[in-house]
Amino acid sequence: MQLHHSDPLKSVTGFPSMHEIDEHICIGDYTSAEDYQTLKQHRITHIVELFAVPTPTEFRAAFTYCTTIVPRGKNYSILPAMQESLRFIHKVVSKGEKVLVHCKFGRNRSVSIVIAYYMAAKGWNYREALDFILKKRDCVRPKVFLKQQIESVHEELPSYIEFDKE
Repeated sequence: MQLHHSDPLKSVTGFPSMHEIDEHICIGDYTSAEDYQTLKQHRITHIVELFAVPTPTEFRAAFTYCTTIVPRGKNYSILPAMQESLRFIHKVVSKGEKVLVHCKFGRNRSVSIVIAYYMAAKGWNYREALDFILKKRDCVRPKVFLKQQIESVHEELPSYIEFDKE
């Protein structure tokens, strides 16, 4: 079985490819999602993909994925991916497991999703969530237009993580 491996201390940006934000959530770039050993070492069980990478079959068997591709560029919307991603993250956290949220560089889209998650789950405002993440991953650079999108739905965010009634 041939697995992809990357240096966990370096990524395409020159920053570490993955950081643990809390005991259940990591943020990373696409190279972190390709590093099987590091994912296992950090006890990652679930992966939120906001950037498409060709995932080896072995990875699909080892991890549970939520793939909600968010386009790159100027003024795209993160809102279509937000509800599904937040619900997925919350289920992982509620089970005491661990999730990697990644995009291409791990500085914008993935960070924005985790900010929205903390706003929904902890009742924090945008700045509180961003500051918490910055303490663990100082290379983050969320775009202003994503901040505006998240803040435009901040009152709805808690409903994004409610479980379906079973």
